[in-house]
Amino acid sequence: MPARRSRIPYAYANRERRQLILHHGKQLQSAPFTSLEKFARLTEYSASLYATNDVDTFMLNVSHVILGWSRPHQMWRVPPREERSNDWLGFDAYPDWSGWSPRYVDASVPEVPHNNQMYHFLFYASVRYFDGAHIAWLGNRLHEMRVPGTIAGISTGPLGNNGQGVSRQDYELGLAGIAFGGHLARGSALANKQTLTAWPPSQVIYINQIGDWLRANLGGVP
Repeated sequence: MPARRSRIPYAYANRERRQLILHHGKQLQSAPFTSLEKFARLTEYSASLYATNDVDTFMLNVSHVILGWSRPHQMWRVPPREERSNDWLGFDAYPDWSGWSPRYVDASVPEVPHNNQMYHFLFYASVRYFDGAHIAWLGNRLHEMRVPGTIAGISTGPLGNNGQGVSRQDYELGLAGIAFGGHLARGSALANKQTLTAWPPSQVIYINQIGDWLRANLGGVP
């Protein structure tokens, strides 16, 4: 836990903010909330560390903690788990499916013993936000197909699954992440005065609205 705190929350250095997010994420692991609620609260705490228009840095640092990796325009090139950041919460940080809509729960897939839905969702959201809709959509489509780990001796990287973990629920969750990433990109463009496009409110998200969006759009029975 960092010792120094700035007077202005979003004046923290990147590494310091990542560690604050990581620390809060670990605290939530033992909190009496559903898995989805922990995810929502983690994003709300994270948003408090950033200016409203500092969406790029917010996404980079939150992705670093939840995915163990962040790099603009290369988010889809996720490294092996053993090469992830030390500021990583882990693959199944909140390992039950409580709070998530059944539409997004792949508990019946034997290769997936724990809930990694937060990770799965944010991966596609980050790819959409930084790398664009086409790459995110293609990745989601290929991920839910049987893709060999190697083709002609060449590794297929994060797309290779050898048929493991494929489910309709994960595909739907990937689509939700892609939609969310697009909404957040529009919010960033508006907050930074980079566009005059008048998008409908339903297609725009600002970082201080993320928690409620997650609850409303990904939630189901407790």
